[in-house]
Amino acid sequence: MCSSDLLTLSAKSTTASGELVSLQRELERIFASLSHGMYVVDKERRIVLWNRAAESILGWREKDTLGKDCQEFIGHLDDNGEQICERTCPLLDTIEKSNTTYAGIVWAHTESGELVPVNVSCAPLLEDGQAVGAVEVFSDMTHEKEVDRLKNTMCSVVAHELRTPLTSMKGYLELVLGGEVGDITDDQRDFLKIGRAHV
Repeated sequence: MCSSDLLTLSAKSTTASGELVSLQRELERIFASLSHGMYVVDKERRIVLWNRAAESILGWREKDTLGKDCQEFIGHLDDNGEQICERTCPLLDTIEKSNTTYAGIVWAHTESGELVPVNVSCAPLLEDGQAVGAVEVFSDMTHEKEVDRLKNTMCSVVAHELRTPLTSMKGYLELVLGGEVGDITDDQRDFLKIGRAHV
């Protein structure tokens, strides 16, 4: 191989190396700018990447998460307060089965000790068809949970407010049908019975 061939090969290698660095920077910018929380774990659930949205939602800084088992500080809980990660960890399930796992809405611990509802989905990271880790994507569901709570409260109040006058109406219909307020015709009785049946 002559020196001009070596120079050409060196230039191509430098160009390819520059393109890889540029691609890596672009991927880092994309990862950092996502609005959903996202982190990547290896096969032992040690965190290797943590984005800004994850930091914003949960409060944990990237430098405090890298290399740690996600179960140590996030520790997803179900609606009954039971640890999901100890029973059926969505990340381990994803890694073992090499399938995407949708965990749904679960609760995650924040750095301040609060619990925040998050909608969780996990996908395997594959290398030569084998899972070498997984990525968890999650979004803060605090607003949606609050809307749901308000909706349920409003439905309860409305149902109570509707039942109260209906109960009174039913009582008055019973009095009229029982002849407590005077005689009624057969037609009136039939109509009152229909009304009572629908109250």
